[in-house]
Amino acid sequence: MGKRKTSKTSKRDKIESIQDLADSVQAKLDQHSSKDAVVESRERKDSEYEKEITALNDLIEKNLEISLCPHCYSMTHTINGKCGKCQKEKK
Repeated sequence: MGKRKTSKTSKRDKIESIQDLADSVQAKLDQHSSKDAVVESRERKDSEYEKEITALNDLIEKNLEISLCPHCYSMTHTINGKCGKCQKEKK
């Protein structure tokens, strides 16, 4: 049986979207480290920052999760709760 060809552009798009997400997280961290952000952070509650950072970290971890798919038996990235190869829902 021949190997199933996957679209290189779709893999590149997924990698670029994860890289863009990581860049946006880094930009937020850089923004919050500036002097203006320090003044602003005193006005905002610390719990709001913790919630935002936790949400971003959860999103990154969710997009970088690699596990065995019970449908196609491949080790694939989990993207939005679905297998990166067969697109069926992972549990």
